[in-house]
Amino acid sequence: MTATTDLPYDFRIIVGTYERLLYGIDAIRTTSPDAPPSTALPLSLNPVFIYPAHISCIKAAAATHRFLATGSTDEHIKLYDLRLRKEVGTLMHHSGSITCLVFYKKTHLFTASEDGAISIVRTSDWEVLKTLDGHKRAVNWIDVHPSGKVLLSVGGDQTLKCWDLAKAACTYSMKLPKVAERVCWSPSGDRYAVLMNTTVQIYTIADGELVGTVDRIGRINSVRFCNLANADGVVEEVVITGGEDRAIAVWDATGNRIMRWDSGHANRIKDIDAIVPEDSNPTHTTVIATCSSDGGIKVWDLASVKTHIASNAAATVTPAVTTDATIATTTSTTIRKPKEILSTPPPVTEYNAKCRLTCLVIAPPPAKPTRKQLAQRQALADDKASTLDADAYRSEPESDYEDLIPKPRIEVSFESDDAEKPVTATVSTPSKKRKAAASETAETPAAADKAKKQKPSGPAKKGKKAKLQKQADKATKGAAKGRGKQAALAKFQSMKK
Repeated sequence: MTATTDLPYDFRIIVGTYERLLYGIDAIRTTSPDAPPSTALPLSLNPVFIYPAHISCIKAAAATHRFLATGSTDEHIKLYDLRLRKEVGTLMHHSGSITCLVFYKKTHLFTASEDGAISIVRTSDWEVLKTLDGHKRAVNWIDVHPSGKVLLSVGGDQTLKCWDLAKAACTYSMKLPKVAERVCWSPSGDRYAVLMNTTVQIYTIADGELVGTVDRIGRINSVRFCNLANADGVVEEVVITGGEDRAIAVWDATGNRIMRWDSGHANRIKDIDAIVPEDSNPTHTTVIATCSSDGGIKVWDLASVKTHIASNAAATVTPAVTTDATIATTTSTTIRKPKEILSTPPPVTEYNAKCRLTCLVIAPPPAKPTRKQLAQRQALADDKASTLDADAYRSEPESDYEDLIPKPRIEVSFESDDAEKPVTATVSTPSKKRKAAASETAETPAAADKAKKQKPSGPAKKGKKAKLQKQADKATKGAAKGRGKQAALAKFQSMKK
């Protein structure tokens, strides 16, 4: 995972692909956040990393301001540190394809798989704390309540289950009319939405009643609950959907349509995510990002989209065209359903990954450091600076291998024919010794004087006599060696006879 920029960003879009690649794209504000409210939120997309994360297609992703987790059909979950931009580990506790990943704040990661299990992982040491077993088939999707006390899950067994995370037990199970693909909580936690192929059902948790339904728009691939602020500053919870018809729709909490527009994608919409950027204008509070199978990533500002649709007649109805040939070939009058023409507002910005995208998640920007963290960083910087200054002006050696005692010099004199030119030899001790050894073996001045006064252990040899003695010893050794060979040869011959 190699970074190409260190610029501050408003949020980061992370997408997975069928080609096993992981894309990281920063959304950076191009003008001041104090821009006039009538101006659309100006953003630019800057790719920061492209990484081959898995050996199979990536199916799920989740992110916080620091950590990123990705799941694949290879049954592995890869973990990354977005601040350090490096891979930190792999989770292999599932025995099926990973279907969904959800972070709760920065403390826990929830994982779901086709093996029917839901796992709770602690992010401090990435240890699996609990495993929730209850679905008889694959778990398709999970979502954690904003309070962190309850979790909803839907699976291939056509059930919706509610889990008490404090007890790690299932407290409620409901049979659904169809197999559900997704489930999501509202930001307030008062409602939840369930996606079943072409239908989205909205329930309340107060009485469990069905309060809204979204249908008759074709197959829906993604659903997301988020907040939407009106021009007067009133915030309401809305449901955003995207599917096979390449259209994006915004619905209120009871299933009534607020707006719907053509995304301009060349293929189906695979995933949607939403975020409320920090320090944004009141009318620019909600930004959504969509990804498609055509490789396109588009970012939309819901306030500017709403303004564009209102000013350009959001939808027009065209009557069915009936020709004379049609009247002649039909015996009865056929009334065709009017076709809705959707508006196509321009996105705030877009990016083409040139890959088949599968999932999308928006990571918030890094959290601003607190006063305590700033004080700790300043203290560490001061300590480091003082250490560098001390090293620069250090006068005493700090290494155990630095010699604290001068190298002793031992002089040995040999007598020679020329008395005026004594021959001296200097012997130096090794320079790298430990301090303890140096202190133990160091001689005192009194001992050195005593050693100087001592006489040599043996008489000194003269130069010519020593040379002649050496030659005589060599000749004697050679003769002895020759006599030994002759004796051995004679013994061998006698044994042969």
